[in-house]
Amino acid sequence: MRRIAAVVFLLCLSLISAGAQVEIIDGKGRKVQIPKNPTAVTITPVATDFVFSVGAGDNLLAVSSFSPTHGRNLPQVGSVFGLDFEKVVALNPDVVISGLVSDDFIRARLERCGVKFVYLHGEGLDNIEKNIRLVGKIFGRDAEAGKIADDFVLRTKPVETKKPKRALFIFSSVAAGRGSYVSDLMSRCGFENCAEEANTQWPVLQREFVVKANPEVLFVAFMNPEDKAGALERLRSDIAWRATDAVIKNNIYFVDAADIILPSARVVNAVDTFMRAFRAK
Repeated sequence: MRRIAAVVFLLCLSLISAGAQVEIIDGKGRKVQIPKNPTAVTITPVATDFVFSVGAGDNLLAVSSFSPTHGRNLPQVGSVFGLDFEKVVALNPDVVISGLVSDDFIRARLERCGVKFVYLHGEGLDNIEKNIRLVGKIFGRDAEAGKIADDFVLRTKPVETKKPKRALFIFSSVAAGRGSYVSDLMSRCGFENCAEEANTQWPVLQREFVVKANPEVLFVAFMNPEDKAGALERLRSDIAWRATDAVIKNNIYFVDAADIILPSARVVNAVDTFMRAFRAK
């Protein structure tokens, strides 16, 4: 009788354990079974940002080496460009989360070691909402993630305007061009991106191009607040930039690079700056 009771008890435990799983459909359409409230390692910066955005930072054991702000105090495991496989496996995470990459080598190697692997959806403004909800589901934070995703959709709803303002978004020596999610964001916020003509995602703009484009508004990404003064000085002293309407009229808006360098939930902070510029007369 005791043996039967023990067998029944173990069977119940196995059923409970099997039930404590969540099925995830990741960014590549793969079905992945992971434990509820899993521990995790992120191997791309954007994945780290999404985990923190849904409030699941405490579930992280380690993060990508290139994570810009979130997770700086956590162990680092490299990235998709050079992952420390032994360190990841030794941490024994329930799941590894990565941005979308075409090469499945990392996933296959980790899965051979018994580590579950989830891809996010690819880069693109529309996929930010999907990734918020996906990461929320991974960590059992569906309700919180749903609110964040709904707010993101509302705040990035396209603005209706008959005459978009000509604008450029510059980060160091490059500009957001055709095909970048930043260019899409600018369009939704009521701007015509002058760099669309460059026909690449992040072109280096020549002086001749700047003069011809003559943007009315400039968005300048900064890494540190103290960088702003130097950026303004360079724009005002450069023979091409100082001739643009944006510099002449001081229509220059600074955007924290941490809020826009990655296509994550933090983009809404940049949207606030874009909309302030759009409403300015």
